[in-house]
Amino acid sequence: MAGARYKIIDGVHRGKVGHKIGETEKFVKIQVDDQEIRCKKEFIREYLENPCLEIPSSEADLQMVLFDEIEKSKQREISKMIEGQNREYEESLKIDKQRIDDAREREFEEVSIEEMRRVRLLRFQ
Repeated sequence: MAGARYKIIDGVHRGKVGHKIGETEKFVKIQVDDQEIRCKKEFIREYLENPCLEIPSSEADLQMVLFDEIEKSKQREISKMIEGQNREYEESLKIDKQRIDDAREREFEEVSIEEMRRVRLLRFQ
């Protein structure tokens, strides 16, 4: 591991070269000069002394563009899902309001005392 060198291909420290000193599931620590840099695994490539063997930066850029497009696509799908949920909510709310209004219309009006007396007298006659 002491001989292997890595180049940071994206992020704030793009272009720096150093040795890998630590690694987690998603991140890598690179020792560059007297500085320790933590970056995402996908932001580093093994650095080869012969530049013609290194991955061209245009290919790395293409990979980042594709990654960005995938992220944008995911965000669009999430936005569409949220819009659909909001639309369903609004429709349900409209239906519920209509039901409440219908229930209010069906409520019985309170009958006056005179009307109750008249109906009772009619029953007993």
